[in-house]
Amino acid sequence: MNRFRGHRVAAALCVLGAILLTPMSAAAQEGFNSLCPLLLQQTGVELEDLAVVVQNEQTRLAVDEEIFSLVDDLWQNDLIERLPYLSVKHRRDVAAVNVQQSKARHERQQASVDQYRHVCLTSSDTEESPEDSGTIEEARERYFAAECRLRSLDVSAFEIDLEYQQVLLDSQMNLRQNDIASRQQVAYAERDVALTTQQLELARRRVELCRR
Repeated sequence: MNRFRGHRVAAALCVLGAILLTPMSAAAQEGFNSLCPLLLQQTGVELEDLAVVVQNEQTRLAVDEEIFSLVDDLWQNDLIERLPYLSVKHRRDVAAVNVQQSKARHERQQASVDQYRHVCLTSSDTEESPEDSGTIEEARERYFAAECRLRSLDVSAFEIDLEYQQVLLDSQMNLRQNDIASRQQVAYAERDVALTTQQLELARRRVELCRR
């Protein structure tokens, strides 16, 4: 949901930029100015929501880290099987990436809000200027920097998933050789690896596009 919100914000900014470059009648200008408060309110609400998401993800990570610490002690003393240990480790690693992703989404949204403020104030007759938001160019750079960081974090997330799913696939194949796992279970594990591999390749391509 947050990703789609970011795209809507970027699209709206393009529309606003086009409006600013197009001569408007007094009535059209007045209508545009009346729209700005709604835009700023909506993006501000989304920014607050994302701040809550950051806090929630940090709480989840703290819990997962505590659980992993306990399980890791068991692992070091040969008191737990490998797969349950890797399952807890995978959950902890995913939670760590989720925290970074939520922070990047919050930074991207903050940059969007700053751009809205610049555009709306530029279109009005007020001499007010956005506080502590820099220039609109700086806000735009912060937006795309956060977007590129999100794409890199997507790669990290898929790499973590793929590593864990490959372990599960190997386990299922070994169980299948001993007539414990069914062919269907192996097929599901193979499917998960294939789908995540495709997602990882797409994420890596997007990172490359972002660096251009």
